[in-house]
Amino acid sequence: MGIKDVVEVYTMQISVQYSSELIMAIALAITTLLLIRYTWNRVKQLPEEERHMGRPLWIASVSVPLLGLASFLNYGYALGYTELETGYYLAAALGGGLLSFTATSILGGRRAQALPFAVLGGMIPLAAMPQIVGAAFGPLSGALVAVLAGILFGIPFVLFSYLTYKTRRVTSFGLAVLSITYPLLLVTTSFTSPEIVAVALAIRVFGPALLITALVLPGMAIRAELVAYSITVSSSFYFMSYLLVSPLVLDMAAMATVSFIAIASILSIGTSAYVLTRWRSSRNPATLTLGLYFVVGGLSYLVVALNHTEFMSGLNAQYFATALALIASMMLNLSSIVALDWKRILLLPILITIAPFWLMLSGWIAQVPPDAVAFRSLSMIISGLLHSIIPITLYGLIWWRMRKVDASGRSRALFLALGGLLHIFGAAGGNTLSIIAAIFIMGAYGVWWLGVTGRADSLLGTAA
Repeated sequence: MGIKDVVEVYTMQISVQYSSELIMAIALAITTLLLIRYTWNRVKQLPEEERHMGRPLWIASVSVPLLGLASFLNYGYALGYTELETGYYLAAALGGGLLSFTATSILGGRRAQALPFAVLGGMIPLAAMPQIVGAAFGPLSGALVAVLAGILFGIPFVLFSYLTYKTRRVTSFGLAVLSITYPLLLVTTSFTSPEIVAVALAIRVFGPALLITALVLPGMAIRAELVAYSITVSSSFYFMSYLLVSPLVLDMAAMATVSFIAIASILSIGTSAYVLTRWRSSRNPATLTLGLYFVVGGLSYLVVALNHTEFMSGLNAQYFATALALIASMMLNLSSIVALDWKRILLLPILITIAPFWLMLSGWIAQVPPDAVAFRSLSMIISGLLHSIIPITLYGLIWWRMRKVDASGRSRALFLALGGLLHIFGAAGGNTLSIIAAIFIMGAYGVWWLGVTGRADSLLGTAA
C-alpha cells in the first residue's frame, strides 16, 4: 500500500468516525423519546405521594439528550464549525455528570449525590476552555481528555452496573452499557486501522441500541435474546454510519445492492433473537443451532455489506466474511439434521466444512483473494453444493411428513426450505455485488423470517 492509499484510508476513517456521530445523535434522540414515554408510564402508576421517586428517571431523560447534543455538535465541528467545540465538551460533561447523578439518586444518600457535582465542578472549567487546555498540555492533552472521560463516564457505569446487579432491570443495564460505550469515540480517533475502528464503532452504537431495546421491552430479562435484539438495532446504526460517507451514495444501483444485503443481515439477526427466545423455553438443540445460524449468517452479510462500502476493504475482511459464511452453513445443516434426529450423520456438516475451512486458512496466510481459492478447489464446490442441498432437502422432508398427518406449524419447515432455495440463487458464485443476487439474498431472509416467526402459518392457515 502506497502513501496515497494510506492517506485515502485514513481520510475515509476520519469521515466515518464523524458520520457515526450524526447517527449517534439520531439514535440518542430516539432513545430520549422512548425514555420520556417509559418514565411517564412508570410515574403514572405510582401513588401521588410516591411520584417523587420518578425524579431520577426524569434526570436521565435530560442527560441522554445532552449526550445526543454533544454528538451533534461534534459532527458540526467536524464539518468545519470550530466554534461548536466548546459546546461539545460542555454537553458531554453535563450529560455524563447527570447520568452519575441519576444513579446516585436511585441508590440514595446525600453524600453520594455530591460526587457527580464535585467531578463536574472540576471538569466544566476545562471543558469550557478546550483550546487553552490543548495549548497548556500539548501532546498530553489527548491523554488528559481520555482520563477525564474515563472518570466522567466510569462513575455512572459502575453505579448503574451495581443497580443492575441489585434490581436485574434491563433499563439500568442499558444505561450502564451506554455510559461505557459512549466515550469510545476516543478509541476510534486514536487508531487508523480499519479493523480496530470498525470494532470500536460497532461497540459504540451498541450502547444506544441496547437502551432502545430495553425501553421498548422493559420486561425482558438480561439474556442472549436481549443482546440479539440490540444487535439488530445497532446493525442499522452501524451500517448507516458507513453508508453516509461511502462513494456508493453516487451510484444508486450499487447503493441499492449494498442496502439489500444490509437488510438481509438485519432480518437475520432479528430472526435469531426470536429463535433464541423460543430455545430458552424449549431447550430444543435444533432450535439452538438454527438460532446460531441466523446470528452468524447475519454478521457475515453485515461484513459483506461493509466490505462493499469500501470501508472494510482488504483480504482480512473478505476472509472473515467467508469464514462466518462457512460456519453459518454448517449450523443450518446441523439444525436440519438435528430436527430429524438423524444422529448417524450428525458429524457430516462438520466434516464437509473442514476442507474448505483449511483452504480458506491457507489462502489467508498466503494472502490470496478468497475467490481465487474458492473456484480453484473442487472441494469448495462440492462443499458448497452439499451445504445448500442438505438443509433444503431435509426441511422439505420435514414439511412433507408434517403435511401427510396434517400437523400444525408445518409452514415453518416449508419456508425454511424455500428460503434455502432462494439463497442458492443469491449466493451461487459468490457475486453479491449483483443487484439481482442481493434481491434473492434479501428475499431468502425475508422468507425465513416469515417461516420461523410463524407468520407463514398464519397466512396459510396452518397455525395451531
